[in-house]
Amino acid sequence: MGTLQKNRIACRPTTAPPPSRAAIQDVGRELRLAERFAQADEVGQIRLIGSLLPEDGPAAVELVRTAFFAAESGLKLHIALLRAALRLDIGDLSERARKLLSSKDPALIGVSIEYLGRFDADNFFPKLGYYLQNDQGRIKGAALKVLQRYDGPQALSTLKTMLNGRTEEARAGALACLMHFDFPLVRPILAEFLIHRPTHQEIDLILCLFQS
Repeated sequence: MGTLQKNRIACRPTTAPPPSRAAIQDVGRELRLAERFAQADEVGQIRLIGSLLPEDGPAAVELVRTAFFAAESGLKLHIALLRAALRLDIGDLSERARKLLSSKDPALIGVSIEYLGRFDADNFFPKLGYYLQNDQGRIKGAALKVLQRYDGPQALSTLKTMLNGRTEEARAGALACLMHFDFPLVRPILAEFLIHRPTHQEIDLILCLFQS
């Protein structure tokens, strides 16, 4: 075989392998889910999102992501989408979830708290005490659920640091969290805090802990 013919053979474009059967099935499933979602009214969309499970694979994840960032998604749909994101382990929705904390709906705030407590724990923990003081049961319950998932010693170490913060808001949040730990665990932290001249309001919160 001559050199020219060898070069021609070497320069022939290689044919890409055909997509696998599994990949084709995933694309088909994604299209079917997206089509069903687009054709449904809001109630139907909420039911569809509520039925999604990890076994539904990438198609379900893609649908949840797309719908969550769609401008037309309403309040109830956002709640269903965040719950689905928790079930499907979708961890990249934190930025939008933080914005939803400004909602006036307790259910939406509650599920946003649960989402951020799981997927943005380090950034969200300092704000947890604020929600533990909320009078709305759904909001406070969600914050408690998040607090209970934290590693105990690590959480106490973080709260001790917050108590040494300069702002009253940070210290009040830390005290609100400490109220949900067994008192013997927090006694040394509170005793040290009392040395640093807390405000009257902070003293009242600490007295509640001592009396509980």
